[in-house]
Amino acid sequence: MKMPLSLPALRRLFRFMVIGCWLVTVVTIILSMLLYQHAPQEWLELKQHQGQGSKSWSFMLGIKSSFALFLFTTAMLVLSVSLCIANIGMLFFKRWARTLFLWSLVLYFIGCLISGLQVLLPWESAMLALSYMLAGAIAAMSYYSPLYALFDANGRMDEMPSERSN
Repeated sequence: MKMPLSLPALRRLFRFMVIGCWLVTVVTIILSMLLYQHAPQEWLELKQHQGQGSKSWSFMLGIKSSFALFLFTTAMLVLSVSLCIANIGMLFFKRWARTLFLWSLVLYFIGCLISGLQVLLPWESAMLALSYMLAGAIAAMSYYSPLYALFDANGRMDEMPSERSN
C-alpha cells in the first residue's frame, strides 16, 4: 500500500501541527490580554459575573469555598504544564509523551466541562476551537498513522520496524 506522504514529510507535518497548536494557543492568550480593554462593555460585564451563577462548577460539585477554587485552579495549571511537557516529548516522538498528551487532554477537557460558564469573544472561541482541533489531530496521528512506529522507536527512524513488501 502506497502512502500519500513519505514518512519524513509526515514527520515534518506532525511537528508543524504540534508547534502550530501551541502558537495558536499562545497568540490567543496574548491577544486576549492586549485587547481586553477594547472589548464591548456588555462583554466586560458578563466576564465579571463569569462562574458566579448556579451553573458554576463549585455549585455543581457542592463546593463553595475559596480553597476549592484554589485546588481546581492548581489542578488545571498542573494539567497545562503536563501538556507542555507532553508536547515537547511529542516533538521528539517519545513513547511516554503520546500517553501523557492523551490523558492530559482528556483530563483538561473534563476540567473545562465542569468549570462552568466561559465568556469568550467570537475570535477567541474560533482560535480555541482551532487549537482543540489541532490537538485532536495530533493525538489521532500519534496513534493511528504510520507515525506510531516512530513513537515505538523513540523517534529514531533507523530503529523503526521495516515494512514487508508483498
